[in-house]
Amino acid sequence: MGGALKVEVRSMGLQDVDILTCMIQKEGWEFDRSDIERILHIDPDNSIIASVDGKIIGGITVCSMGPWALLGHVLVDIQHRKMGVGRRLMDDVLRKLDSSGVRTVEVFGESRAASFYRRNGFRFIEECAIFEKDLGEGEFSVVNDSGIRRYEPKDMDDLLRIDRSIVRFDRSKIINAFISSFPRLAHVSSVDGELTGYVLARSSPMGNDVGPLISLDGSAEAALRLLQSALSVLPGGATYVIGPTENTILNDIMKETGFAQKQKLVRMIRSTGDITPYPPEMLAISATEYG
Repeated sequence: MGGALKVEVRSMGLQDVDILTCMIQKEGWEFDRSDIERILHIDPDNSIIASVDGKIIGGITVCSMGPWALLGHVLVDIQHRKMGVGRRLMDDVLRKLDSSGVRTVEVFGESRAASFYRRNGFRFIEECAIFEKDLGEGEFSVVNDSGIRRYEPKDMDDLLRIDRSIVRFDRSKIINAFISSFPRLAHVSSVDGELTGYVLARSSPMGNDVGPLISLDGSAEAALRLLQSALSVLPGGATYVIGPTENTILNDIMKETGFAQKQKLVRMIRSTGDITPYPPEMLAISATEYG
């Protein structure tokens, strides 16, 4: 910052959401005000913004759950890049998370930002991609399958058990927030009455997102049915799925349903533990995780 730029970093509040949302949308990220409000509802304490002379110039959104935290939108406006603002934001948010007992911090960022994350103590775990499709209204019919149905509140414990078995952390706050916001867009799969997978989805004026999508079945057919169940209840328009590029089942069902790869991402981790790439059962992450 050359000693000239006086940057103030403070906690993010609801009063900051409109400005931050505009900055996010200028980057071409498909998020609206409700998405940022949802993050602040999940974790009201750890998201931060940077400002100069009262003007917001950047920020980081955070979902912290016990020993695990997810950085959502790591952003500095274009006029203030290469001035140390991003490093200041990252230093402050990591110090805050460390002091609260967080041991693993995760981010899904654009590939061009990988070196920035490495300089801040993150290591590369795996490559992911955003897949995109212009979904036609009514393009996918409701899945007529006794093994696929709409989520019901009684499913929550089993759904969270499945999620923890794959991601190894408790993401109940994120999952509860998504289902509360979009209850009719959540589906589960089961065999003989036992849950074997789930898919969540989100719809906003900026587009649709499908994910998380987890299928313990291990077959492309089972994963495809879950994906189609979500697509069948989404409105037409731009629709996105984010998942690991090395997942062959994900690549197969993306081709089957007409999605094309739009952009590559990097999954980066700062952790005291042994974090590895997702197992093949993890087909898609949630849009909240990308930023």
